[in-house]
Amino acid sequence: MTEPKNLKAIREAISSDGETFLKILNKKSFKDVLELQGTQLVKVPQGFDKEDPMGDYLKFKQFTVFHPLSDTEVLGKNFVKNTVTVLKEIYPFNKFLNDAIGR
Repeated sequence: MTEPKNLKAIREAISSDGETFLKILNKKSFKDVLELQGTQLVKVPQGFDKEDPMGDYLKFKQFTVFHPLSDTEVLGKNFVKNTVTVLKEIYPFNKFLNDAIGR
């Protein structure tokens, strides 16, 4: 679970720099291998404009990117290569979150 102060900082970054956040999420190579998941609030959280264009993302209570793997993929000869590809796509997303919380 994301600590409340970190969650607030991430939401503030998403609200103020939504263009960068969406650029990461909408990049074709990101979308091809990853999916943003997480529990969401019903409404935009207090302290944020309910009409914020990034409102759907502000509702997230945690920010998790998911990449499904089958047994065949894990045991396949390209597992390491594919893992590197996925991790390269995760990096900008993680950097955005870490920059938001000051790490």
